Amino acid sequence: MNSNFGVNNVNLSIEEIIDRKIKRVEVCLGSRCEYEVCLANALDTIKKCETNDIEYSIHLPLYIFDWYEYDYLDAFYLSKDDGLREISFKLLEENLKRIEKMNAEYLVIHFPGVNHNDTEFDNFNEFLNESLKRVNDLAIRYNSKILLEYFGSNIMFNDYDEWIEKIPKYSNLDVLVDTGHLYFASKLVGFNFEEAFEILKKEVFAFHFWTTKGQEYYMNNKYYKRYHHIIPNLNQRKEDNWAFNTEVIFNQMIEENKPIIIEASNFYKGHEYFIESLDGMLSAYEKLK
Repeated sequence: MNSNFGVNNVNLSIEEIIDRKIKRVEVCLGSRCEYEVCLANALDTIKKCETNDIEYSIHLPLYIFDWYEYDYLDAFYLSKDDGLREISFKLLEENLKRIEKMNAEYLVIHFPGVNHNDTEFDNFNEFLNESLKRVNDLAIRYNSKILLEYFGSNIMFNDYDEWIEKIPKYSNLDVLVDTGHLYFASKLVGFNFEEAFEILKKEVFAFHFWTTKGQEYYMNNKYYKRYHHIIPNLNQRKEDNWAFNTEVIFNQMIEENKPIIIEASNFYKGHEYFIESLDGMLSAYEKLK
């Protein structure tokens, strides 16, 4: 089957993925086990993807170190704090060194970080371009394609038009749009989700797909606090307080013929609902592709 429909490895074993004939995986460290166990699972998934002709991407970082004292998905590339900024670049390069021999189609990073406070930032555009160039230079050095995942949580860099105008200018960079983060950004920044998605779907390289309920964002949202990334299900409708009409957005992604990674937890209604939802999307994808 076409390899654009994929899932990450956090809630499904690679054996379950192979059994479903899913031909795309995004390898993510996850946080449901001790680091060494999560890393071993990620590396085993990569090995089995390569031996079973499964296209894969990697959500960095996979490797974390004692000197990195923050959540492994935190990002400080745009921090005013030089120490924090340098530690993000160091973490990225140490990961790129270790995965250089792997055959990932692309890599995903969190780039802007969470910053609601720095409203005054001298020469921010110059600073932004310098940071993008440094990431691109590393991507070139280690022969990688790096996708920057869109967030709206940095007050200096949350305009999605600016993302798709600035980032793809760099040879080895592109943008990934994540439906859940885009929805929360629409509430945090103040724009229409559907209008933004209509623009972004044409411009980005790949998608992360998950959903939520309610009108609040991140930890203000009781559904996100309890369930984190909810698995998309084709029966979810805006009229029932879901973030968006899942089937509509899913069909639009399929039409774009780009990688779609289901990046969801199995907390909402348990693993049975997760599998039912995943299999429903897989069946719909096979009919429409």
